[in-house]
Amino acid sequence: MDHRGLLRLARALDQLRDLDRITTALVFVNTITRQGVCSAELADDLGLTTSGISRNLANLTSLTWRKTPGLGLITHDYDHMVSSSRKQIEPTEKGVLLAAKLDRIIRP
Repeated sequence: MDHRGLLRLARALDQLRDLDRITTALVFVNTITRQGVCSAELADDLGLTTSGISRNLANLTSLTWRKTPGLGLITHDYDHMVSSSRKQIEPTEKGVLLAAKLDRIIRP
């Protein structure tokens, strides 16, 4: 799948990062366009703290950091094959469908 539209969206959202929910959207778009990225790498690339990336990723999973229902757009599990400190991030079916919808909206 070609992600040019999502990459344009990520660049646009990056300009609006100071808004709380925009950061979560930016994290989501980056997990889609960089499937298999780990949380530490994503935090470094987006300039987020460890707690900041953890909160945003938790909000995108099925259960938030406050143990309330999340968006269910990604899975966020430890990859024991690489390191116990690295968490692999993958989109759920719901996340893939949302990404495709966003890409269709943004693509010229």
